[in-house]
Amino acid sequence: MSNEPEQNPLRPIPPGADLTSVRQAGSVERFGKYSIVGPLARGGMAELSLAVHEAEGVAGFSKVVALKRVLPALTGDERYVQMFLDEARLAAGLDHANIVRIYDVGHCDGRYYLTMEYLPGEDLHRAMTLIESRGELCDPDVAAAIISAAAEGLHFAHEVTDPNGVPLSLVHRDVSPSNIIVTYYGQVKIVDFGIAKAGNNGYRTEGGMMKGKPAYFAPEQVTRAPVDRRTDVYGLGIVLWELLAGRRLFMMDTLPATLAAAAVGEIFALRTTRPEIDPALEAIVIKALAREPDSRFQTAAEMHEALEDYLSTRTRQSTKDLGAWLQAAFGERRAQLKKSMARGVNLRLTLDSVLALDDAFAELVSGGSQAVISRGQVTSVRRPWWHTAVFGAAAAVVMAVGALASLPQPAPAPATVPAGALAITSVPPGAMVFLGGEPTGKVTPATFAELPTDVPLDVQLQHVGFDPVSQFVTLKPGETVERTLRFGPAKP
Repeated sequence: MSNEPEQNPLRPIPPGADLTSVRQAGSVERFGKYSIVGPLARGGMAELSLAVHEAEGVAGFSKVVALKRVLPALTGDERYVQMFLDEARLAAGLDHANIVRIYDVGHCDGRYYLTMEYLPGEDLHRAMTLIESRGELCDPDVAAAIISAAAEGLHFAHEVTDPNGVPLSLVHRDVSPSNIIVTYYGQVKIVDFGIAKAGNNGYRTEGGMMKGKPAYFAPEQVTRAPVDRRTDVYGLGIVLWELLAGRRLFMMDTLPATLAAAAVGEIFALRTTRPEIDPALEAIVIKALAREPDSRFQTAAEMHEALEDYLSTRTRQSTKDLGAWLQAAFGERRAQLKKSMARGVNLRLTLDSVLALDDAFAELVSGGSQAVISRGQVTSVRRPWWHTAVFGAAAAVVMAVGALASLPQPAPAPATVPAGALAITSVPPGAMVFLGGEPTGKVTPATFAELPTDVPLDVQLQHVGFDPVSQFVTLKPGETVERTLRFGPAKP
């Protein structure tokens, strides 16, 4: 069977159609008790659709859901089906306000499926990329409030038991920005337990396998040592660090470089670049990122309590505040569209609008002439080549890709000018090179071509055992500038 996407069988719903008229319109695919409105996302194992469940015999009862189905090509693969069912079994038992809610699991038309709540929001990867592209930083109290809520949800997952009361010793193993959703109502949800590992034999897992996103691995994941709940605490620490720092911690251009950074890379003090961060908050980050599990918070609940103690000394961030923060970043119209989808208002029209506009938006921000959103508006700007963060489809299985209701035409691209080059060495050699705050994946000695000219370029070197060193370099068109940076005495 082909792995190519199936043709979309959907026909347009008439303008003005709302949730109550979806079935009567006769213009949607039926899948058991669900009416499928349209596609949301497609992964390697399953596809996600926006759907409506209308209870038969109960007039007026209907609910918008996210429907996840095993791909047709994989329905006969027992291994994939079992992984899908394992995820469903694990997630179905996680009934907590900070974890995506699973409604139903079943088998229909030869395909296994599960349904879950549709979340009208954005994952943190998308939010962080947007904020960084505008040259802004996340408010420390907002960051603390988001991670505190996520920690509360993770602790619940870590404590869950089977029906006989036996602890499952569940570990998410993929705590990363794309798996933390903030909704426009200010809720925070942990999603995607697809590679979660249970400590008992009730659920299958592949021992010794590397699973998750390498840039968010704990050291024990890199070395394939046993993992436990403290592995997820470390993942939360990375996300909090990145929210506060405004850049990736361990992400490099190659997998080996990323794994090396995750295993032994140094974690730099946040207050060297953001002195306004409260020492108490930085202490929480440092403890969560301790390389030895015994030195970390021993439970996500401990991290949650530490963050709550910190927040008690600050202006409290409510769910309303978090929703307002997200809306300020992405725009009021986008928030309205996603809220309307969650309420079932003009579902087909709203979904078509957000999907079409998101395609245009993704093309803008991933092309050579990059785009930046500013308070809900898109403008064309020139971004350095090393800026690797782009707006891709959300990895979370419960959020729809979305976009602004209107996109102005991009301004003409700036005229091309001759680029400059940089040859950088260090004493001692072997330092990781960052340009403009972004990792390049290279170590010294290294040479870079096609760099922007006539603007200060921030060059930073990081080396295990030394404080980072940096220098601003202004390149001229057609020239190669050579620089040698020396590290100070090794740290005791």
